[in-house]
Amino acid sequence: MQNKSGIVKDCLAADENVRLGPDPRPGEAPAALADPGARFDVRNPLQIIEYDLVSLMQANAQLTDQLDKERDRCVNRMKKLLLSLLPVLDGFDAMFQNLKEREEALEQQTKLLAGNFRTVWRKLSLALERMGVTPMDVNPGTLASPFRHEVVETKAAPGIPDGTILEVIQTGYLWNEEILRHPLVVTAKKSQEKKHG
Repeated sequence: MQNKSGIVKDCLAADENVRLGPDPRPGEAPAALADPGARFDVRNPLQIIEYDLVSLMQANAQLTDQLDKERDRCVNRMKKLLLSLLPVLDGFDAMFQNLKEREEALEQQTKLLAGNFRTVWRKLSLALERMGVTPMDVNPGTLASPFRHEVVETKAAPGIPDGTILEVIQTGYLWNEEILRHPLVVTAKKSQEKKHG
């Protein structure tokens, strides 16, 4: 009957990404041991346990590193997917804004179609929200932050402090409280006054 350490070692060795190295031969110290010059006795249970323990620690370190790399790859893939869906929301927002401006002139059939589109928009928004994606709350009249906003234009606005947000051009989004996409904003700048005298 195979012991537990041997079973674990065999399972780890079966993974192509894990390299435990060859078993030591009688009289040789395994590479995994802290003292490579030490004499290794396969009949000594303590040395066998030490070898298995060091091998498992090395394998655990390798697996932890592989897990971290795979987690980073998954996060990057998910981020790309979420970013690719945001322009769809932007398209819906632009369409609803246009419809709102012409609402009184719309025919009944067009209003029904708009309602259907709104249902699709709600489903997409809820799906993204369940994945942790939420729109950023950006209020005109507050100061823009270089860490939270992307300024795409500045306009002269007498009497308004420099850097004050005048308009939000594109909605920003958070993903699990981290910025997924910065909002695009227009900010105020003081018009240069001519100095007299």
